[in-house]
Amino acid sequence: MTWMRFSAPTGPGISRCRWPARRGAVVVATASPRDHELAHKLGAAVVVDQTAAGWPDQVRKVTDGGPEKVLACSASSLPGAARAARDDAIIATPVKAELPEADRVRWETYECQPSGSRLIRMAPRFDDGSLSVHVSAMYYWQDAAQAHRALEQYDIPGEVVLIVDDDLAATLEV
Repeated sequence: MTWMRFSAPTGPGISRCRWPARRGAVVVATASPRDHELAHKLGAAVVVDQTAAGWPDQVRKVTDGGPEKVLACSASSLPGAARAARDDAIIATPVKAELPEADRVRWETYECQPSGSRLIRMAPRFDDGSLSVHVSAMYYWQDAAQAHRALEQYDIPGEVVLIVDDDLAATLEV
């Protein structure tokens, strides 16, 4: 199975590249050129430059007609996802936006509701290394406005952490 992940090095993309690869899927991801190495480390077999003109056609070419399963996590990636996917592909998205018309694909929307019990069930994956979090930057809570500006101004691969307790941060070695 070919599995496509758009904008792989974003927060949602980091964990969603590894799981399909570990289950035998060939993961193809999109990322800006500076994030290609990270996308490969996350499990992508092929990374396509999402800033290049015609990238959906390139995805269809490297996947022999387009991926069967697609995860699109940003509104800007939805039209390209529809063009890149093979006929009868399933495109899952948490995005609250108007979905592009695409008679040849099936859109599946889902809610990303936080859940403590799901988080607890993920703990063994952190322990065995099959799931990890890429932290790009850390800010003290007093600098939250600066952290927010950085998120708005830059395409940050990974997560930004706010430190709210110095003792806890030291215990967690952050």
